[in-house]
Amino acid sequence: MIMVSYDIAENKTRTALATLLINSGLWRIQKSVFLGKPHKGIVHKVRLELNKFQEKRMSESDKIYVQVIPRNHVINRNFIGDYDNELVEILTGDKKVWVI
Repeated sequence: MIMVSYDIAENKTRTALATLLINSGLWRIQKSVFLGKPHKGIVHKVRLELNKFQEKRMSESDKIYVQVIPRNHVINRNFIGDYDNELVEILTGDKKVWVI
């Protein structure tokens, strides 16, 4: 699984980054947090796109955090709040994840 989160001050830049992440195959799970299944080179693609984005759009104070989480390291995961059960199953591959 790949997780991308960010802290970006300007609305236009934030919107552009969210669009880029969605177009790269990630799902928005919170306003500034995206998850995706690491398949078909998505990790490499996202990293390349984010590097380009940083050079062209980001200010010095903006931050993006990218974490690749190996499937065997995702042991306990709970989605608390209004999450789509189908999305949770797609992301985790598990129907038994708690959606609270």
